[in-house]
Amino acid sequence: MLESHPGWEVCAEASNGRTAVKLAQQLKPNIAVIDLELPDLNGLEATRQIKKNRPETKVLFLTMYDDEDYLVECMDVGAGGYVLKDSPAAQLLAAIRDVPPPRELPR
Repeated sequence: MLESHPGWEVCAEASNGRTAVKLAQQLKPNIAVIDLELPDLNGLEATRQIKKNRPETKVLFLTMYDDEDYLVECMDVGAGGYVLKDSPAAQLLAAIRDVPPPRELPR
C-alpha cells in the first residue's frame, strides 16, 4: 500500500526493535513507522535509539493501543504521529504524509 503512493519507497521492514534501530542507522529513512510492541526492544526504546542515532528521521507509531498515556509516551520519545491499526488506510497515508519534522529532544 505504501509503495503504491507516488514518490514513496519502502526501504526495509524489521521484525523486531533491534533490527529497526540497525536498519534506520544503515538506511537513513526519512520516516520510520514503528509499532509499540516489538520483540527484543519495544517501540518506545527503539524510537529513543533511532532518534539518538538519527534525529532527522521522523517516527510515526502504528499501534492497536487507543490509549492517551501511550500517545503521550510516544510523543515524549520523539514521535511525530500516532495512528491506530484499525484506522482507514487513507488515514495512515495522510499521517505519513503529514508527520511533522522532528522536534528537539531534551538532553
